[in-house]
Amino acid sequence: MTKEQVLSVVEKYRTYLSLAGDKPELANFDQAPTRGEALRHMLNMCDGIEKLYDEDVEKAMRWVGFMQGVLWAQGSFTLNEMREHNTCSPSS
Repeated sequence: MTKEQVLSVVEKYRTYLSLAGDKPELANFDQAPTRGEALRHMLNMCDGIEKLYDEDVEKAMRWVGFMQGVLWAQGSFTLNEMREHNTCSPSS
């Protein structure tokens, strides 16, 4: 994925995650999160991915993959939808 595609995917997920009206929040790394805590943590990750991309592309891509795994497991998007997110041009 290009930087523009990554940023487009992150913006798509930020918009989706923001619909609940929650604010970004760092999760407690020592306990399993509730669904809401996981979603707020991923909202926090959106900002991190944007900042991280220029410093460590591989880590930024792992974070996107982690988010997609959580979103799929929670039934937010299908695997085919996320594949399309990854391959669409930013203007799509």
